[in-house]
Amino acid sequence: MEATATVREVLMIEEDWRIPFINFIKEFKLPPGIEAKSAQATRIIRRSKGFIMVSDNLYKRSASGILMKSVTLEEGMDILREIHEGVCGNHAASRTLVGKAYKSGFF
Repeated sequence: MEATATVREVLMIEEDWRIPFINFIKEFKLPPGIEAKSAQATRIIRRSKGFIMVSDNLYKRSASGILMKSVTLEEGMDILREIHEGVCGNHAASRTLVGKAYKSGFF
């Protein structure tokens, strides 16, 4: 009797966290399936006030007024990897690493 191996692949689809904010800022449109009076809608509306669109890019206003570019999860991982391995090349703690990304103007 022959043994057969089963190979299964899992495809993870990660939704871009910026889309609800971009849609609300541009068109006052909530994501499908979210009621206008729900807690999720309130959260999107409240949090979108801290963002601004500049030529199709989403930026977050910091407390000091500096605009920090909002990036996708994949871009964020690349930025953190570059800070960790590249120019800033050290083995800093996670809090320090994230602080360097903020200082570089990314959110």
